[in-house]
Amino acid sequence: MSQKIFIHLPYAELIQRLETLARERLCPEIYLPAYVLEEVPLSSLEALAASLEKFQLPCTIHGPFLDLNAGSRDERIREVTLARYAQAFVAARVFRPLQMVLHPGYDRWHYGDAEDEERWLEQSMRSWEWALKETQAQGLTLALENVFEHRPQILARLLQRMNEGRLRACFDIGHCHLFSACPVGEWIGELAPFLVEVHLHDNLGVDDDHLAIGEGKIDFPTLFQHLEGNGVSPHLTIEAFNERRVRMSLQALHRYGHGQER
Repeated sequence: MSQKIFIHLPYAELIQRLETLARERLCPEIYLPAYVLEEVPLSSLEALAASLEKFQLPCTIHGPFLDLNAGSRDERIREVTLARYAQAFVAARVFRPLQMVLHPGYDRWHYGDAEDEERWLEQSMRSWEWALKETQAQGLTLALENVFEHRPQILARLLQRMNEGRLRACFDIGHCHLFSACPVGEWIGELAPFLVEVHLHDNLGVDDDHLAIGEGKIDFPTLFQHLEGNGVSPHLTIEAFNERRVRMSLQALHRYGHGQER
């Protein structure tokens, strides 16, 4: 299957590699950490957006996530999280991405029992209702990525309760391999109605290594079988964190029948 392949790149690295991406018709997922949102002037973001438009490269955005939690029971933490998201939404108006990936902030060690999980869900719904209103004019799709979730039903419940077409899911196979004992098929089955993106990277089951596809222990053929079996074709984003690993991952995707469009 021929489709666009996205490469996860921090803002500064993207500037350096933009011409290579354009030449190879690879699309960026632009990571915008907090320091970029604080320090980089809007004019610089606009210049990069103009270059992407010139090269006819669509993009996605990965928003800030460190120390943020949209479902926090501490109202000040939740408010800071939304303030940081508001900065990311301003950047999104510049780049006009296909979607923005954000982390939900769930942690089983903080919200493990049923009562705590329910409170986290209620706080999360307040935050995502705000986020959808904040981005309504730009029509931005927000994709929530699994990180520490140990089972897919946590995200699925949130998305089902919200029942909003612009609040979707991003499935991260590396995080699933590290933090969840549920099989990949269960994850894809639960998230399939909401799935718009898949993050592809490998690990050995110990650390979040972001290795190339095939360098670790993840069963990628099974992932692609379940995607096909559930009739979903989400964007595929390589999250291997150096150029060698990106190249290896592109070769692996080609072997699995997922070469990029030319």
